[in-house]
Amino acid sequence: MKKTVFRLFSLLCVSIFMLTLTSAALAVDPANIPPADEISDNPNESFVDIQIYGPQGITSITLINTTCGISKLSSSSVSCTASELANQVVLSIGSTLRLQKYESGQWHNVNSASKTVGNSASCSQVRTFSVLPGYYYRTYAFHIAETLSDSDSAYTISKAILVE
Repeated sequence: MKKTVFRLFSLLCVSIFMLTLTSAALAVDPANIPPADEISDNPNESFVDIQIYGPQGITSITLINTTCGISKLSSSSVSCTASELANQVVLSIGSTLRLQKYESGQWHNVNSASKTVGNSASCSQVRTFSVLPGYYYRTYAFHIAETLSDSDSAYTISKAILVE
């Protein structure tokens, strides 16, 4: 009976020790936490939708709406999106999206993707990227639309989400 109790106690101590080690290993380094105003309120996703308006209404020659976002798919992957809408069919429209990771107090580009379409008023893309757990990630997107005589560009940045 004493051996059984001792074995159970030993097993419990080892389990608690292993859980403590696992929790410490998964803790986010404070240097890898972005400012609070850059973190999404939703722990699983962040989207930003920009209407391009000025004091007199639409000031953009062609781009009238741009969006980007990031969604956590698992502890090792995220989905990044970007889209743009023009007020007319344009020669080309598209975006370059960048997956960024916050590390050591700065945002770093870790992956990117581009898409451009011709003779259209809109474009969108969705990309899945592998990531390392324990870091904050966001999407930065550069949007562009071109006509025969002009071009228009904008950028959007999502809020950050923690992947763990």
